[in-house]
Amino acid sequence: MKLIDLVEKANKGYRKNFPESDLRQFVDNNGRPLDPMPNGDTLAVWVVREIYETFDPDATDLAQVEEIIRVIQNGIGNLNDLVAEFEWQEWKPEVS
Repeated sequence: MKLIDLVEKANKGYRKNFPESDLRQFVDNNGRPLDPMPNGDTLAVWVVREIYETFDPDATDLAQVEEIIRVIQNGIGNLNDLVAEFEWQEWKPEVS
């Protein structure tokens, strides 16, 4: 699988929640992140950078997809930890 194919696959899922955004605007024709990156959607920037940084042209398609899933799930875990910090009771106003 080529790098751009992975970006295209991710873009299909990304646009389900962000139809106004397009991961392809953050990569060149081969799927490499643009330098400099366009301003705006920092989540899209993160996604395309993670795909690029984990890409292994010698890996099987399955190995590529499994690695992307692992990295994205790790990011979800990190974000969930951030949310949990803000959900602590000490932050919430007291209810009378």
